[in-house]
Amino acid sequence: TLGTLGKRVPIHILANALEDNQTNICQAATHALGMLGEYAPVDLLIVAMDRQQHMIGDVVTDAVTNAGKWIPSEQIIALLERDRAQRLIPAIQVLGALGEVALIDTLINTLKIDDYRVHVAGVEALGQLGIYVPIDLLRDMFYAVEKKCGFIELALEGEDVGHGYFEGMTFLCRALVEVLGTLGEHAPLEVLTVALENNDESVREAAVWALDRLGQNVPAIVL
Repeated sequence: TLGTLGKRVPIHILANALEDNQTNICQAATHALGMLGEYAPVDLLIVAMDRQQHMIGDVVTDAVTNAGKWIPSEQIIALLERDRAQRLIPAIQVLGALGEVALIDTLINTLKIDDYRVHVAGVEALGQLGIYVPIDLLRDMFYAVEKKCGFIELALEGEDVGHGYFEGMTFLCRALVEVLGTLGEHAPLEVLTVALENNDESVREAAVWALDRLGQNVPAIVL
């Protein structure tokens, strides 16, 4: 409710609420800040995203995204200097939601961070760039991850690799298929065809979903 008051909202009340020990209070305060739009206090939103992610999850990402066009992207990019995934991911998600083509190199650089969760966020963010999605990059990444999944499966037979890592790579593989599958006539059919043969059911489901979106544009040979 406070978030609908615009510039009349008592910011100090929301600032204090961000420090509350109750998660639901922090969530409500963050949501209200995001609803302020052009009147949103940028510094408070950045603090909320940087410090409170472990408590309020996607609420803070949605709030910053809602006020995103009034927030200098440089301040979001600065958060990428953090070394913990739970702080990197919301910043990446917001940059993707802003949809600025100028941010493409920044988003691509997040794929160099050694954490599959960050990779997934980066891939999904790049997928929001419409016609500017780096298709070749994501296609090559899919093949590399898909191949790695195969190697990991073999290693798991001898229990040389943790199951958590394999699940992470599979999750990333699925994310790549889903993003590439949203590109319509530009979707790389060869990737979707390979994904149909993946050993993981969720990856195959993502490929079927993507092909279903293409409808009559799917060559009969694929099916």
